[in-house]
Amino acid sequence: SGKTLAYVLPIMQQLKHQEMFESYERRPKRPRVIILAPTRELAIQITAVMKSLSHSVKLSTQALVGGVDKGSQRKALENRPVDVVVATPGRLLQQWKDGNLFLGSVQTIIIDEMDTMLEQGFQRELREIMYPLLLHGTNGPSGNDKFDKQKQEQDRNQKLKFPPMKIISTPGLHKAVPRLEQVFVDVGNTDKISLLLDVIASQRAKATIVFCNTASAVRATQYALAEARIESLGYHGDLNSNTRSENLKKFRKIASDDSKKVDNFDNNNILVCTDLASRGLDIPQVDSVVMFDFPLNAMDYLHRSGRTARGVGKGRVTALVAKRDKVLATGIEQAVLRGETLDGISSRKSDYKPGARFSVKPKKTQNTTKKNDRRSLSDRKKDRPSSSNRKNA
Repeated sequence: SGKTLAYVLPIMQQLKHQEMFESYERRPKRPRVIILAPTRELAIQITAVMKSLSHSVKLSTQALVGGVDKGSQRKALENRPVDVVVATPGRLLQQWKDGNLFLGSVQTIIIDEMDTMLEQGFQRELREIMYPLLLHGTNGPSGNDKFDKQKQEQDRNQKLKFPPMKIISTPGLHKAVPRLEQVFVDVGNTDKISLLLDVIASQRAKATIVFCNTASAVRATQYALAEARIESLGYHGDLNSNTRSENLKKFRKIASDDSKKVDNFDNNNILVCTDLASRGLDIPQVDSVVMFDFPLNAMDYLHRSGRTARGVGKGRVTALVAKRDKVLATGIEQAVLRGETLDGISSRKSDYKPGARFSVKPKKTQNTTKKNDRRSLSDRKKDRPSSSNRKNA
């Protein structure tokens, strides 16, 4: 969607304008911009985008993430001027409290994937970072523990006053992209692993992401794929950050390798993951997303779907729908067909009854059906092919 560029480009313009017309002196350990991300992988990805653009305009970006030696990060902050710091909240706080970073020059703070930050429990870290900056600005802890504790207590008792803000949205916000082919498969009494194997075999995709709802489900799915002699890579919160990064690196490399055959399942061209991979990660070569477990809400469905059909590319999403998922899946499917936003779609059956908030009045005349209209889950269940011949499902 270009979200990273949407805030990176104005930042770069702001920083260079300050240097050219305000004679700003760049200094080590004193960034002017802080970008916070919920995961190490997203922070590294943002840093790569910043560095690819800022080399020619002479801006310096430093990543502060876990899994990397703090000493090397400290030296990088000390040895040259730093304009932008891209960090996970925990590591930023560590370097700040250790006196390796000063925040008194910070002019802009960007919190990427804010809802994910809150879902993952970063409220305390965000409060520690934001309170002193918004209240009075600070260069960091004073070194006097008693004074710092008193100051923190005073900060907690004060009400934050945010500067004037604008809400910017786009017409396509929370809508599925038109280049995305979406297929909902009613599981019924069929074994889900059997369905997954059929989907993989029939699509012969260059790179496939399979989403599960839990880490244990990821492990079970990988085991089942291995039993079928299909290799895969895992990506979930129970893996340490180094293993996740390595698996993601392998997947990116294989996905971008045009010499690999799409029907060769010994290439690790399948990434089995939780929703940890549904936000922020940009792998343009992914042409298929399979939701082995249906997401718990419509926004998770939207973010999972967003891993394919990126940029100007096309993609396919296949969602396996169990009985307990049918209400939410039908609501999402109907919203997609009508071109409506997915935020707020309910998983409660009562919300779709006549007169309820998601009820739809039937049209009086409807003699034709669009060629690309998808059939309902109930219609697909009637003529779903058998496990041995599910290629066209």
